[in-house]
Amino acid sequence: MREIGPDQLEDMARGAGILGTGGGGDPYIGRLLAQQAIREHGPVTVVDIDEVPADATVIAVSAMGAPPSPSRRSRRATRRSGRCARWSGRSAAAPRT
Repeated sequence: MREIGPDQLEDMARGAGILGTGGGGDPYIGRLLAQQAIREHGPVTVVDIDEVPADATVIAVSAMGAPPSPSRRSRRATRRSGRCARWSGRSAAAPRT
């Protein structure tokens, strides 16, 4: 298990700018949003696949499209993951620190 904090964001934004050459726009806005989220909620915990129990429910949340409305997409993703949990009758596994 490792954490992504503010110190890793510049390198991640640079890599996204290079690897996301399909018209994803400037990664600057995404980096600012990530910095704000880390300030408000703390670092992001990254779990190795070997640390996830075999019977865990994992819900992948992502977003795509123009960057002006990321908070709206985030709220939608949260609602959809909740619906998935209710539909399946299982809660998503999440690391606890």
